[in-house]
Amino acid sequence: MKAILTLFMVFQASFAMFSQTEEPLKPKGPSRIQFVESPKDAQALASQDIADKTAVLYLQGGFAAIAFTQADKNFEKKYRVKYIDLGCVSPDHKIVDAYNSVIFEELSRVYGKSWQNEIRKGVIGFTKSKSVKVVEAKR
Repeated sequence: MKAILTLFMVFQASFAMFSQTEEPLKPKGPSRIQFVESPKDAQALASQDIADKTAVLYLQGGFAAIAFTQADKNFEKKYRVKYIDLGCVSPDHKIVDAYNSVIFEELSRVYGKSWQNEIRKGVIGFTKSKSVKVVEAKR
């Protein structure tokens, strides 16, 4: 009987130690865009990513992965932004477009128009944002 009671207590203690907390899971990294529900929330996420220095630009991929070139790596390093291929299953384009547009505005604010000649084609929303107003570029 003591053995059964001891075994029961060990199981109870292990369940208590490894139970989930009540804090909801918060995704991290570029995949957070998958959980955004509105363009306004996407813009807020982009602003937060800029503040955290973790800004990304989302690409529309497809069934086959997009090859990253040396020019892409140079762009990422020079402008401190990462390209992320969303693959063939992506959030609503309005959400991704809203996120990317905030990043475009920040790139224009910091670097002027120079980044527009180097950006990879296929970045969601870029063609629409070519008319981004350039605010004083600071270097």
